[in-house]
Amino acid sequence: MNLAVKLARLGLMSVVLGCVGRAGPVTFDLQGVDFTDGAAGTGYFVFDPNLTSFSDWNVVTASGSGFPGFDYTPLDSVASTGSVGCLVDFVNASRSLCLNPDSPLISGASPALLPTSFESSDSGQRFVFAGTLSDPPPNPGGSVPEPGTSSFVGFGSLGILGVMIRRQLRGRQP
Repeated sequence: MNLAVKLARLGLMSVVLGCVGRAGPVTFDLQGVDFTDGAAGTGYFVFDPNLTSFSDWNVVTASGSGFPGFDYTPLDSVASTGSVGCLVDFVNASRSLCLNPDSPLISGASPALLPTSFESSDSGQRFVFAGTLSDPPPNPGGSVPEPGTSSFVGFGSLGILGVMIRRQLRGRQP
């Protein structure tokens, strides 16, 4: 198999893979999350911005003055996005945790939580006073290059292949 055919196959694979590649789910840690009653929130959730869905979560809210704590996990709660007035929502039969970040949940982001973030239960409601959601290193989200980058490499390879083939054809003519 000659070099031109090998390069053509490589270029075609790069273009195809570039068109189907996309970043994967992103893990966000709750950092410095404090409620107005003095309690804290800790934990993480895994969010896929392409599918706008959650694959895993373990968010713990501590007990505060007159407000019981809770451990939100896939076993005892449902996670959703885009609920009324809530971007990230963990819901149980008797309580919910609403988190509203100030920027999109994308790889490498560390959005602050807005004061409209809150937790509610049968015993009342408490608001988030401070905190951020952080995509922590060393694995900041998916490591797959963006589709545009892969396509650029693929089309560049095809261009180089075209130049090589053209030179070969010119060399064969008398």
